[in-house]
Amino acid sequence: MGLISLATGIAGTYLGAILKFRNDLKAKYDDDLQKMTICAYRKLWELTEPFAIYSPPGLLTYDELKEMSSKKREWYFRTGGWLLSSNCRDSYFSFQKKIKEVLEIATQNHKKIAID
Repeated sequence: MGLISLATGIAGTYLGAILKFRNDLKAKYDDDLQKMTICAYRKLWELTEPFAIYSPPGLLTYDELKEMSSKKREWYFRTGGWLLSSNCRDSYFSFQKKIKEVLEIATQNHKKIAID
């Protein structure tokens, strides 16, 4: 009987250690992922400054809007696109689509464009 209790105790301790290790590893992964996401989103947030509702830096030219769209594309493929949730990804693509529509309408003569 003592041998069975010992084996059960060892198995329980081993299983408990494995589960704790697994949970600790998952918590570390979640923490690291959250830190990466916050860092990546911060860079994307900075790219939206020209669209500020209050005290925007000024009107955008066609070239500035095109450059911003390119920077957002670079951010998506090099920094944070893989971190976007489904809803955020949909919003990102919708925003880029709107920029594309404005750029298609805009003339090539560096007119100022008001973004509403």
